[in-house]
Amino acid sequence: MKRLLFESFMDMQQNASEFNSTTLMKLVSIASRKRLEDALNDQSLMDCIDQYIRFEESVRTGVLGKTAKFWLSVVDHSRLVMMLLYSVKTNNLMLFHECCGQMAELFFAFDGPNYSRYLTWLDVFFTNIDLTHPGAKELLQKGGISVTRSLIPGACSAVDKTMEETFMRFAKSAGGFTGLFSMFGAYQRWCRTTSTRVHFYEKMLDMCGLIEDPDSPKAGRHRELERAEIRKSEEATRSI
Repeated sequence: MKRLLFESFMDMQQNASEFNSTTLMKLVSIASRKRLEDALNDQSLMDCIDQYIRFEESVRTGVLGKTAKFWLSVVDHSRLVMMLLYSVKTNNLMLFHECCGQMAELFFAFDGPNYSRYLTWLDVFFTNIDLTHPGAKELLQKGGISVTRSLIPGACSAVDKTMEETFMRFAKSAGGFTGLFSMFGAYQRWCRTTSTRVHFYEKMLDMCGLIEDPDSPKAGRHRELERAEIRKSEEATRSI
């Protein structure tokens, strides 16, 4: 959607075609701090970006019609969801707070009043956390909303999600919990042996080589940054 919008922008803006695309293409091909600084210092490129931002705002007001306005809202909402995921993956508490507050009205618009209600409460809670719970903000910033189990940068997972995917998943017995909680002895036995069963399960995975070795060549790398994955994503985007 962003590519289509930029193509429309280039067709409508005469001055936009005057900027030097070489600096931008260098940044796209090999991203580095030096090439980013070169792009930011390119005045023609910055002028083009300013024009594009103004063009995007005009599309939000309906310059290109209601269809374009709708799809741009989809882009904005998708970006909000992506930024929420990014805040969790990087344990960015401030961004997590900002995204949760903005998503309250989105849930209300799509018939999720309970999510909207509690997100509003969460927004107020985070806003006043320094007054109501001194010191809690610093603890949350150190790893309170997400944790990591690998060496890959920016690959944290939410705490509750990690719990479900590790010891909670390992501790579940065959057949689920049906009948377990109605039998007091079975429930006690399940609670008392959970941690031991988890240790046995993890040791078995380690013996079978199913736990990622931190010294392996692929450790610390995002799979989606491999050339084959990039090519696959590009083909999917172009087909759309």
